[in-house]
Amino acid sequence: MMRRPPSGEPIVPAKDRGRTVRRLVGELRPYGRSLWLILALVVVSAAAQAAGPSLIGRSIDLYILHRDRQGLSLTMLALLVIYVAGTLASRRQSYAVGLVGQQLLASLRRRLFDRLQHLPLGYFDRQPIGDLISKVTNDVDTLNQLLSQGFTQLLGALFSLMGILIVMLALNARLALVSYTIIPVMVVVTAVFGRLSRRAFRTTRQTVGAVTADLQEEITGVREAQAFNRVDYNIARFRQRNAANRDANIQAVAITSAFSPTIDVLSTLATALVLGYGGYLVFHGGLSVGMLTAFLI
Repeated sequence: MMRRPPSGEPIVPAKDRGRTVRRLVGELRPYGRSLWLILALVVVSAAAQAAGPSLIGRSIDLYILHRDRQGLSLTMLALLVIYVAGTLASRRQSYAVGLVGQQLLASLRRRLFDRLQHLPLGYFDRQPIGDLISKVTNDVDTLNQLLSQGFTQLLGALFSLMGILIVMLALNARLALVSYTIIPVMVVVTAVFGRLSRRAFRTTRQTVGAVTADLQEEITGVREAQAFNRVDYNIARFRQRNAANRDANIQAVAITSAFSPTIDVLSTLATALVLGYGGYLVFHGGLSVGMLTAFLI
């Protein structure tokens, strides 16, 4: 949550981030019933995601290697039910998140517009109108994505991770602990990229506000600009601000695009650790092929 100063000045973070977070979460309070439904759907989806690999591992050890067609058929039927339930829960969750998000978006914009209508006239002399428009449109949409999508995605990821970690520990504690060694590295990498991306996207919020403010001022003042022969100057200034916005977004995209490949490399390393140590355990009779397959999945 950023406090946007007049256009052209740097955006500074909120001084009390905890209070800001509580205010943001408070925006979701009117949608408590829907959020509980979303949370239940997240749990179902996470449970289905965690249970699938375990069933596949058991089917390899107990049925495929022993040529038990009936047991394999029943396990595959159970796996189908689990995956269908997880898919339906995920689909319903996406719909519920979108519904809450649009309701929240409409509410925020309505309250912001009502607030603007009651501000003193002197406030509009000090604030660019285009910057205010950017707050009602761009900033509100960003908050909507954070509260309605980012929040639920974070919950879904946490529940999925917890379920997977518990199942891995239940299957084989030693192999699970080996695979966990990559998690601290992922946490550090995520923290570094998070700090860099916050700075980059903070700049994009500043530049998009400047572009919106410039558009509003130049379009409403086009007659004066033509009368006083300022058209070329206005065009050059807008191109400069537009280029600054482009460069800021390119920098932000460059940072975020580097994050996924880095995590993929760490995930590949974790897979190699599981395969190497798991293969060692299989060779010495400490792990079954099915359980190793479940870990890799």
